[in-house]
Amino acid sequence: MSFLKRLFISCCLFVMVHGLHADPNCLRVSNRQSNSFGYEYIESLPGGWSYYSEYYSETAHYLSQYPDVVNHLVVNHRRNGYGHDGLWHQMPTKYFNPQVTDSPEGRTIVYRITEGDNPATSNRVEVYDASNRLRTLSFMYLYNGTETGDRYHYSYLGDGRIDSIIKRINYVNISGYEKRNMQYDQYNRKSGEMIYTSSDSLQWAESRRVIIYQSGQDYPLGYSLRLHNPLDRTPPPGYARSYMYQTLPGVTNAGIVDSLVIQSFENGVWVDKFRDYYTIISHPDGTVSYNVLSLEIAYIGIPDYNPGQLIFSFNSAGDYTAQSFSTDDGLSPPYYQSIVYNWETGSDAVDTVNSPEMPLSITAYPNPFRDRIRISTKSASPATVSIYNLRGQKVWQANAICSDIDWDGRDDKGKPTATGVYIINLKHKDKEISRRILKY
Repeated sequence: MSFLKRLFISCCLFVMVHGLHADPNCLRVSNRQSNSFGYEYIESLPGGWSYYSEYYSETAHYLSQYPDVVNHLVVNHRRNGYGHDGLWHQMPTKYFNPQVTDSPEGRTIVYRITEGDNPATSNRVEVYDASNRLRTLSFMYLYNGTETGDRYHYSYLGDGRIDSIIKRINYVNISGYEKRNMQYDQYNRKSGEMIYTSSDSLQWAESRRVIIYQSGQDYPLGYSLRLHNPLDRTPPPGYARSYMYQTLPGVTNAGIVDSLVIQSFENGVWVDKFRDYYTIISHPDGTVSYNVLSLEIAYIGIPDYNPGQLIFSFNSAGDYTAQSFSTDDGLSPPYYQSIVYNWETGSDAVDTVNSPEMPLSITAYPNPFRDRIRISTKSASPATVSIYNLRGQKVWQANAICSDIDWDGRDDKGKPTATGVYIINLKHKDKEISRRILKY
C-alpha cells in the first residue's frame, strides 16, 4: 500500500476555526496554484508511456458579510503532453453556496458544493462551539441516490488539546466507526494515538496505534497550526487532498515531532507498517516548514523503491501555505505534485465579492415516480421549491436550504396527490425555472 493510499487510513484532523463574527482583517486564501507531472499510459504510443505536466490556477471569492467564508472558485487549467494543447482554459466555476448561522452557542456553516451546471452536490457542515472549537464536521454526497460520506465528532481537554475524534463512516459498501484517542506525555506533548474500530460505536476493537518520538522542542509560545479550511477538501481534479497531508499524526501543535511508527494489530500482536521521519524547522520570521520521509516497511526490499517524501509549510499565523509530494514505489512510474496557497486579509482584497449568482438547476429522480421522488436543486439562498398541478394549483412547497429534498407525493395537508403530471418550480429572487414530473 503506497504512502498516498495510507494517508486515507491514518488521518488525524486538527482544526483551524473561523471567528464567530465577521472580521474584515481575517486571513483567507486569495488563490491556489497547483501543478503535477508524471507519466500516463497511452495505448497507441510505442512503449505506451507519455510524460505530462498539468497546472491549475484558482481564485477564491468570499461573502461580503462574512469575509472569511468562501463562496466560489474561478478555475483555469492547462495541460502539456500527448493530445493536449498546453493552453489555459477556463473550467466550470466551483460554487460553495455557504449558509452561516451565528448563535450564542457558536457558529454553523453549511456548504453545498457544485461545479458549473453539474447538479451533483456535496455538502460540508461545520459546527463550532462558543469557544471557537470545531465540534462536528460532516462531508456528505449522493451516490446513485444514496447519501454517503463521513462525520467527525471532536472532544477536547480543558486546555484545548484534542482528546479524541470519532469518525462515522457511511459509504455504499462500507459503514462503521473509527475512534482516535490522543496520548500526551508529562510535558503535554503528543506521544501517540490509539485507533479503534466499531460497527455500532458500542463495542470497540484495537486496530492501529501510532508511537510518536518527540524532539523535545516546542513551537513559539502562542503559535498554533490552523489546519482546517474548506478549500483543502476540494482540490483540483486528480490531486491528492491537502487535508490528508495536514492530518498526518505527526502534524500537531503539541510539540515538534522527530519521528513516529505506525503499527497494525494483527493476530494479537502489533506489527510495524510505516516509519516516518520528520524534519520540522521553526524559522525566525515565524514560518514553519515540514519535511516528512515515509518508509513503508513492506516495500523496503524492492530494488527501485524510494520513500514517499512530503514537504509543506505554514505562515506565521499558522495557516497552510504550500505542499509538494513525490512518490516512487519502484513498481509504477514516479509522480510529483505541488499546491501553493496564497493568503490575504479581507481588508486587502480587491474583490469584496457579492459573487455572481449561482445558475439555477433542478433534477428529479426517479421520474416517473410512484410514491417518492428526490428533487436535487442548485441555487443561491434563499430559494423555494414549489410543486403545482396542471391547473396551476400549488400542492406543496419547501425552502431549498438543502440541495436534496424528498417529496412523498403528498400535499401540504399530508393527503396523497392524484396520479398525473406535476410541475416543479425553483425560484430565487426574480429568477425561476421549472421541470415536469410524472406520478403514476
